[in-house]
Amino acid sequence: MVVAIIALLAALLLPALGRARDRANAVRCVGNLRNLGYALYLYANDRDGFLPAIADPDGIIWDTKLLPYVAQSKAVFLCPQDPWPRADPVMSARTYAANGGVAYPPYTAANLPFGDFGANPMHRLERVATATTRLILLAERPGDSPVNRGYLTHFSFCSLDTIPGTVHFNGAGGNYLFADAAVEYLRPDQAIYGTVNYWYLP
Repeated sequence: MVVAIIALLAALLLPALGRARDRANAVRCVGNLRNLGYALYLYANDRDGFLPAIADPDGIIWDTKLLPYVAQSKAVFLCPQDPWPRADPVMSARTYAANGGVAYPPYTAANLPFGDFGANPMHRLERVATATTRLILLAERPGDSPVNRGYLTHFSFCSLDTIPGTVHFNGAGGNYLFADAAVEYLRPDQAIYGTVNYWYLP
């Protein structure tokens, strides 16, 4: 009888504990994105207002450029809820990607906050932050294999490609850092299928 009661209590508590863990991970993810937002503002302040290019002529990408502004913390680039494998002893998994590189008609890369894959930065943060529509800077790139994910400081899949995040709450949505420094949770239909364009400069 006692064993049955314990089993019943465990069955009742485990889903609640899982939901609490998911909420805690989502909060930690928001903190990561806020820290990366501060790093972007500091980086831009040191470089005449410009956001980093997706990659420079030496192949150094945007996340590498932000590391000095987050005390070289690799953990800040990884959401604790992210299913991306972390077993590699050398390379660090990266959850977040930048809104740049790949654009879809009728837009071009010039409409993206981080611009093209070219070496030159295209936009000042002030212009992006004061655009007529709120714009996504960084967000979670979904995926759980090398086919659709990347590693910190490595070029592959360092951009978002306007793919909505599905890291949190069993794939229900993701966290987004906007150019106004706000971090918000959005469902896929809110992020990319809604009436508001969060992805492209007008």
